[in-house]
Amino acid sequence: MSSFVEETLEAWNLSEYIEKFKDEKIDEQVFLHMPESMVKELIPIIGKRFHFLENRQKLLENENKSFISESSDNLCVNESDDAISIASSSSINLFHRGKKLKQLLSESSCGKKILSQTRLTPSDRNKICHFIIDRLLCKFKKITPEQFQEWSAEIVSVFKYENVSTYYVPSNTKFKRLANGKLWDKYNNLKRYIKNNKVEEKENIDESNLDCEETLQKLHIIQPNDPDLTTFWKETFKERQKDISIENYYEEYPILKTSIGAILNIAELEPKLQKRKEKLQTFGLTLQLMIVAIGTILNLTDFYIIINNVKYVSTTLMSAVNLCFQAFFALDAKYPVNSEMIWYFLQHQVYGITDEEHTRNFISVDVAWHYIQELMSASEEQLK
Repeated sequence: MSSFVEETLEAWNLSEYIEKFKDEKIDEQVFLHMPESMVKELIPIIGKRFHFLENRQKLLENENKSFISESSDNLCVNESDDAISIASSSSINLFHRGKKLKQLLSESSCGKKILSQTRLTPSDRNKICHFIIDRLLCKFKKITPEQFQEWSAEIVSVFKYENVSTYYVPSNTKFKRLANGKLWDKYNNLKRYIKNNKVEEKENIDESNLDCEETLQKLHIIQPNDPDLTTFWKETFKERQKDISIENYYEEYPILKTSIGAILNIAELEPKLQKRKEKLQTFGLTLQLMIVAIGTILNLTDFYIIINNVKYVSTTLMSAVNLCFQAFFALDAKYPVNSEMIWYFLQHQVYGITDEEHTRNFISVDVAWHYIQELMSASEEQLK
């Protein structure tokens, strides 16, 4: 259970239920949005349950108050001892709030019927959300959080028994909470429908680009047991290929620091290998045997030898180098061009293979070995 749940229960004088909430694994997301039937099981005493529901409603409303409440104060301008009251812009906005939704619903007979009602049914809410999201997707490539908040406020202004939190609750990285609500759900459902049915929109919107930014935000706070983790990771491969250090990359995506991090990195091998193959082909070269190490420079955790798209697991970096070197000779394969000198150095000075058939001389290899010998000699003299 998160500290948020425990602290909130204490603040509401409901600390006697903390253990019960812990036993039922109630996190912040469940705490804020579980239905009253679940609350009844957790808090069977009617009076206590009423206080919980009342406080929770206020908490959700306060969280969104910056988006649903506007000041109605008037600005007073004094001119020649005459007080002239001028309505503030916020008052004007408040006066017009609800106008856009009424206009939208008035465009169809179904919408007009909904407008004639005081209270909304679940079906009415679903239809309103469909009208709004469909209209927005026809105009914009992406719906912003501000637009979700604006239209949630529109609904509440027209239908006084509705709550903003029913339609949209923004994401909160501090509490690791994703955006949710009926408008948000309808948005994702319609995008999925458009994508699956290959509907071409007026501006030829690439649906994968629409999802990308939101998916990247989810990856910043996603948990290892999330069933969508692997899918999200694969979908955002291109967008995550930024020119940043490994350290910053791991900070940006903390999921890589968990036990599943190695699996995610391995999942990206295929597209990276394919990209490397295509690049080498432009120079008339092929992808040779290679070693892949997973992790940060100071904390390498997994090692693989890639041979013809097959991944062989190795326990240490040294054993990976040894296995890869032996594979070059066993398969009579050439060293990769960009690391050829390194492999010849290992061949000559570590493995002692210098016969003419397998030897190619590099001045830099000989110079490097000369410097190493000098360092070794200097170290031996210091030890004497």
